[in-house]
Amino acid sequence: MSGKNEKIVYTGHFVTNQDELLWQLPPAITGEGSTVHAHHVTKEFMPADGKEGIEPGRGRVLRITGQVIGEGVHAAVVESADGSPLSRNEYPHITIATAEGVSPVKSNEVVAKAHREGTVKPVEPPIALRTVEGYFDGEQVHTQ
Repeated sequence: MSGKNEKIVYTGHFVTNQDELLWQLPPAITGEGSTVHAHHVTKEFMPADGKEGIEPGRGRVLRITGQVIGEGVHAAVVESADGSPLSRNEYPHITIATAEGVSPVKSNEVVAKAHREGTVKPVEPPIALRTVEGYFDGEQVHTQ
């Protein structure tokens, strides 16, 4: 199938070693009903041009430079190690964990609010994070 005909829910940078990430940045949202995500940085949600503009399998090193904890969300703020754009989101991030009943999409709002209010907690030194570019089709992640 071509990239325009295949269903693409989102494109992203997928974490290659989730256990290592969670060891370096343990979830601050825990307890009954909480969910650990720590899976990806969304590049684009429901991209109009499908897979165009991504290179499945391309490795990237990102840097976790901050974190936001609040409103049932723990998110890591990320930057590209080489300065290139990562996401259509104004503030690229990885949702680390959410409280019971909180959707991971809430991270967009919480991270933006923390940036506006200057409450992003710095992560020093930044954490290097290996990722691989790919997409999610509603059923599985494709990184090849």
